Amino acid sequence: MKKERRNKPSGAEAGANRRRALNRLLRDRRFVCALAGYVASCGILLYPFLQSVQPAAERAAGIQYRAPGGGDAADPGAAGQARSEAAVFAIPESFHEDLDSVFRTLIRLKEESGGRAADAPAREPALEGLSGAAAETLLSLEKEEIPHARLIAYRIVESVTEDGFFADDGGGTLERAVAFAAGEEGAGERYLDAVAELLTVRLRSGARLEGGAARGRRAREPVGAPRIGETGRVDEPAVEPGGRILGERRAAAAAAGGVPRKARWRGTAGLFVLVALVFGITGACLKTFSRRIYSDGKMVLIFVVLIVLSEALAVALATLVPSYFSGWLIGAPVGMLGLLTCFVLEPAAILIAAPLVSFMLVLALGLEFHHVLVGLAAGCASYVYASRARDKDAVIRAGLAVGGASMVTIGALSLLYADEVRQALADTFLYGGANGVVAYVFAAGIMPAMEKTFNILTPRRLLELSNPEEPLLKRLLVEAPGTYHHSISVGNLAECAADLLGADALLVRIASYYHDVGKLKRPYFFAENQMTPENHLAGTSPTLGALVISSHVRDGVEMAREHRLPPEIVRIIAEHHGTSLISFFYTEAKAEAEEGEEVSEERFRYPGPKPAALESAVVMLADSCEAAVRALRNPTPKEIEERVNAVVEARVIDRQFENCDITLNQISVTRECLIRTLSRMYHARIEYPELKEEAADKENQGAKAE
Repeated sequence: MKKERRNKPSGAEAGANRRRALNRLLRDRRFVCALAGYVASCGILLYPFLQSVQPAAERAAGIQYRAPGGGDAADPGAAGQARSEAAVFAIPESFHEDLDSVFRTLIRLKEESGGRAADAPAREPALEGLSGAAAETLLSLEKEEIPHARLIAYRIVESVTEDGFFADDGGGTLERAVAFAAGEEGAGERYLDAVAELLTVRLRSGARLEGGAARGRRAREPVGAPRIGETGRVDEPAVEPGGRILGERRAAAAAAGGVPRKARWRGTAGLFVLVALVFGITGACLKTFSRRIYSDGKMVLIFVVLIVLSEALAVALATLVPSYFSGWLIGAPVGMLGLLTCFVLEPAAILIAAPLVSFMLVLALGLEFHHVLVGLAAGCASYVYASRARDKDAVIRAGLAVGGASMVTIGALSLLYADEVRQALADTFLYGGANGVVAYVFAAGIMPAMEKTFNILTPRRLLELSNPEEPLLKRLLVEAPGTYHHSISVGNLAECAADLLGADALLVRIASYYHDVGKLKRPYFFAENQMTPENHLAGTSPTLGALVISSHVRDGVEMAREHRLPPEIVRIIAEHHGTSLISFFYTEAKAEAEEGEEVSEERFRYPGPKPAALESAVVMLADSCEAAVRALRNPTPKEIEERVNAVVEARVIDRQFENCDITLNQISVTRECLIRTLSRMYHARIEYPELKEEAADKENQGAKAE
């Protein structure tokens, strides 16, 4: 027999299939959230790169710009001034030896003068070629400042040279590049101008003009520093007075020193690919290691928002405080992300996000690779201290942990890379402490907004809900005091059991406070709220009585949603009775039924659903056992044990836990905990006999009153 060949779908059918697949993808909330987060991340991280383009063109056209140290600097060449072709020079062979000799001379003079400022700068060969003001500034340096000045000098040289070459056109280009790099490396230091002049003089002294292949190379310059084009002139301004680059002059601005257009496009494309890669890896890791977040569109949205906020904080720090921004501060945004993720979502998610976000920020902001370790340390510290904390001071302790971990990491790396121990210690305490403070301040400020906006359950939110002044709890206390005290007892019982089982004890306790709020609709139909022996359900049919009793679950869910209680508490309210049988009215209905008449159990069961979480199962057992024991007139430990065993056995036989991930061993542990705690709560009390004298006095007072 010939095998039947499948007909390939036609072009129209294939197109329809692709459209349907695209529509399904667009309807997926997770994809839409990830796409929105990707676009937002690209926009945020692209901002520093675009900002680094315009100042270069402005400086090339002679427009005023703001230097990193806060002062204004300007290109002395006016807009429109002709620029000659830049030349490439080789660094003098004796440059580094001459530069070292200058700082050795300064140290020697300081030691010979006993720490006082040295004089007669003109007699020092090492300072030859410097202006009097620059030489006096260098000679006035304190002995502790000289190593730092030397370190800054070599960093400046590294910024304005590449492979032993630097660019200079004789029109002040080298001076401007050195001055800008000096402001980047040591903003605020008083000796920057003198160091810049020293480097300019030493670089030009003995520099060799290069040609051929070397002439086509561009010396490396810091981001935003004046750039020199290999060829071309600019006879018209590339920017208008407001600083905006004119569209028709962009090419001229690039040729005059702006970042080449091709380089901008390459950088932008690389950034887009990098962010897409990070989002893709994050999604794959969530799918594998955190299904709870991956399967919930709302949680994916919150996770994406937190990542975008951490990126925005990093870019804001780098943009708003450029003079004080350092790669060590990467611990602040990653630490904030860790705190918020642990408290708002799931602690394990930060183990996925911390390394990926750290790598992305380091690459996007042009930081050093070892700065990634600071971000990793901050993220891990937030995970360790925030994942286990459940009190009001948890955020503070987690912030301190972020600061401490950052200090240890920065200290170790600074000792490896810094030339001076004092500078390493300063970086350790300054930036490490700043990471902890900034992470705590922003996390504490953002968390309440996240709770209200997304109705998220956090330890802080749970502690707020435990306040007796909360509207629903206050109504319970006033309108249904018996239910209120029953709920408090259930909360204490359930919390003890949850602690032993490893469940969320705080959630169990607070949910127990609200599990019977539905009784506020008809409080006096429930025995614990009746002030007289009269039963308000007496005389009603068993079916109606069961309907009134079971309706408090549905009413409780509605009231909880009206008051915007977290979904986890609403779920426990709905599940705390499961589909258990209302045995009192069912037994009454069977007794009243005529011979041969069948009584359906379904009409006498709670609406459900059955418990689907360990916390719901614990609340169910604590609620049922507390009510059963409370019904005993004078409970003894033996009677309490028998009643608890009967209740637990009935729930297991009724298969109330078939949808819940609870084991028989956990049920046994819960049963023993409830027996032990209830026996202590309802212990026997000693009756104090009334003294005869007091009784006689009361009788006499009564006779006198008559």
